[in-house]
Amino acid sequence: MLSADNIAKLAMFDATRAADLAANFRVVADSTAGGQTPQVCIPVEMSFLLPDAATTDYDFILSEKLEVVDVTCIKDVAGAGNTITLKTGGGTAISDAIATAVDKTVTRAGTLDKATRVIASGGTLRITNTRAAGSSACYVLVKFLRRV
Repeated sequence: MLSADNIAKLAMFDATRAADLAANFRVVADSTAGGQTPQVCIPVEMSFLLPDAATTDYDFILSEKLEVVDVTCIKDVAGAGNTITLKTGGGTAISDAIATAVDKTVTRAGTLDKATRVIASGGTLRITNTRAAGSSACYVLVKFLRRV
């Protein structure tokens, strides 16, 4: 059990560390903006465990403005011809169709559309899980950068 003194030290460390992080890591402008100075930022990664189901759209509301910069899929069981596609809430593709067919295989998005990959605060990220055969169950990791 932590003593009151140790809890106070941890709180001070966290406050100091938070100030250091705020000074060195910041939100950057959209990739659609021009003439930027390179900046260091901390990516946000979200994971989604999708069950085996018929072709389904899974919608997630984002609480802040984020830009998709990477998508990785891990297949849990075999399912020939299955794919994952990231889309906007309106159904416009952000990524290409990512193969999720072979058990234990890790696959990534081959393309991300600059015109659609920034999602506004309160906007929807849609993951379309397309099942052609076998199981469509998979694990999807999406990496974002915070945007202003």
